[in-house]
Amino acid sequence: MWKLAFMDKMDEGTRIQELLGDLASQSPSKTLKILGAMPGLSFVKHLINTIVFHNTTNEIGHPDLFIIMPGHHYEFLTDSSIQLGKHRTVPSLFQLLFSFKILTKVPKLHFLPWTVEQSNKKPSLMDDHFLYLVNITQKEKLPCPPEYLPLLWYYFKPQTFSKTTRVIPMLEQWIPGCGVWLITGQDPPDTIQHIVSSNDAALPHMTIFTEFGDLSLQQKLTLFKRFVSWPEFEQCPFRSTMESNLPKFATHLNDDEDKSEAHFEELENSDSENEPENL
Repeated sequence: MWKLAFMDKMDEGTRIQELLGDLASQSPSKTLKILGAMPGLSFVKHLINTIVFHNTTNEIGHPDLFIIMPGHHYEFLTDSSIQLGKHRTVPSLFQLLFSFKILTKVPKLHFLPWTVEQSNKKPSLMDDHFLYLVNITQKEKLPCPPEYLPLLWYYFKPQTFSKTTRVIPMLEQWIPGCGVWLITGQDPPDTIQHIVSSNDAALPHMTIFTEFGDLSLQQKLTLFKRFVSWPEFEQCPFRSTMESNLPKFATHLNDDEDKSEAHFEELENSDSENEPENL
């Protein structure tokens, strides 16, 4: 479907609609319920990639998952310190795109194959003798307009911002002189208004010493939306730099099965958990 969606995007075709037939729907209330077990994080990364790079492929509904997963994976994705300033790409995007909750837990022994606990695994607050049934649902409202999602993905990449990156000096590498708008708390008069919202989290008092890790997740999102709404943004090299760093599946799709790998890890290798081969 990614290939068909990519081709439709290039020539404004209707291949996806023709493939899905009566299953296709543009209703924002339609959901696609998925039940299963998830021993690793690849499927979550696949969902994030699909929303970020192929958002037009939601014709069969927004995903509503009921998934059995290990507790430490759930902890990684829903780490509350991400909301407070910790910087990791996958959990940040996951928490911006999805709602989530634990429904119940089930004994791990009920699932095969049994696994041996890794000795180097980080301590977990969740019971390692159980797996957790969780409900993961795509939020009805995207964190930004869909055409800006790839920019948001690149914005959260660690090579763009790290926890200790000073915000204003970094942004001024893209738009010289933009720091004055953050320090004064104002925006240029010809800002693109439909990107920003009065409901966006308020930024703290910004100085040239404010670091990315000083901002909460919602404040990072506010900063991004203000940045891309400034009139100088479309002339700055941020978009072209993002496009040159897109993962392979977002730039071309190859018919050769040997070369059309999923590239799940291209979302972010550096902050992925160590995933066991077996559950």
